[in-house]
Amino acid sequence: MNALVTGATGFIGSVLVRDLLAKGHHVRALVLPGEKTDALEKQRAQIVRGDLTVPASLRGICDGIDMVFHLAGRVTDWGTKQQFYTAIYNATENLLKEAGAGHIVLFT
Repeated sequence: MNALVTGATGFIGSVLVRDLLAKGHHVRALVLPGEKTDALEKQRAQIVRGDLTVPASLRGICDGIDMVFHLAGRVTDWGTKQQFYTAIYNATENLLKEAGAGHIVLFT
């Protein structure tokens, strides 16, 4: 299986990436520009940089992907309502549009 994992540098995402790779699956990890990816690279995950709030940065991200694990979100206890809305709702909407009807998208 070819999997896309958003939020791959987070706690749950990094564990999921590790487990998927250990089971022999190919993992494409979506990470924000500038995020550290050393651990993911050591595990041989394919690193793709993009921002779920910027649709143009997602073009083609689901090409060749069988399943999408959407773990990205705003995980802080501060910020405006709009910041949370953009990072969660708009980001998810952008990912669903890019994934299209041919992909299964799992949320946490």
